[in-house]
Amino acid sequence: MGAIFGMVGEASLAEVQAMGHQVAHRGEFQRVWSPERGVFLGQASHRPFEVDESFPLAADWNVQGGGAALPERFSRQGHEALAALRGTFAIALSEGPTRVMLAVDQVGYKSLFYTVLRGRLAFASEYKSLLALADLPLEPDRTAIQHYLSTKYPLGGRSFLARVRALQGGHMLEYRDGNASVSTYWRPATFTVTLTVTDARGGVGSTQHSLTVTGPAAPVASLSISPASITVGGTVVLNASASTIGAGGKIEEYAWDYGDGTTETTTTPIVAHAYAAVGTKAVIVTIKDNFGRTAIAGGTVTVTP
Repeated sequence: MGAIFGMVGEASLAEVQAMGHQVAHRGEFQRVWSPERGVFLGQASHRPFEVDESFPLAADWNVQGGGAALPERFSRQGHEALAALRGTFAIALSEGPTRVMLAVDQVGYKSLFYTVLRGRLAFASEYKSLLALADLPLEPDRTAIQHYLSTKYPLGGRSFLARVRALQGGHMLEYRDGNASVSTYWRPATFTVTLTVTDARGGVGSTQHSLTVTGPAAPVASLSISPASITVGGTVVLNASASTIGAGGKIEEYAWDYGDGTTETTTTPIVAHAYAAVGTKAVIVTIKDNFGRTAIAGGTVTVTP
């Protein structure tokens, strides 16, 4: 296991080296270099490695064949070069002065966090590397924290810090002229199906058809609460039956956080719950489908004396 880290814009080698110190456990061998003006790349590994100061790529990866040739392939093939990689990876590729492209593998096995601060981009395999930056606000992302505590799954694209984001699987980030844009580079698999028919006389004919394989639409959670205001000892009915999932998908689990310190997991979308103490209770339901994907919805219950 290795790591990458770096900055684009107004920065210094010392700042990037400080980021690397935060991930020393990912590799005692570290290098920091600047292939272009305003671009600083760092890489950590448990094995010794050499990097030419002009090499535009920092990578933490395990890919099949020819990964090191990615800069040339990317210049010729564009985003298709990423889609063609087979394996796990987190990469940072310098594309010129103050320009960089970040990407992670299709399923997001490798992690990569980033933040934009005062017109500069910082990124790292672990977001605690970003804590080395004096100008990073430490405001928590309460929604992401609550989601993780309720589901034990991270909220897609978020971290526990409000100003730090995570690059999701199959996505890339392009940073140019002080602006960051995130897009997907991975496309659903397309196969060519060929039907060949041979008649009794030995004549042969065939036809082809392209088949694109996609998964069902991601689940969308919905929650209604009735009544939304009760007195102590009263009961509310929580209903997530309006949650949706695409064809071929199935909601298999409903995880309830009643906001009063109690939780419950059911296979049915409707539950009843009684409240024994006054206050405003934040209720959360997290649904999970048969592909392991989750979605969250919430509401409040007001309990009066």
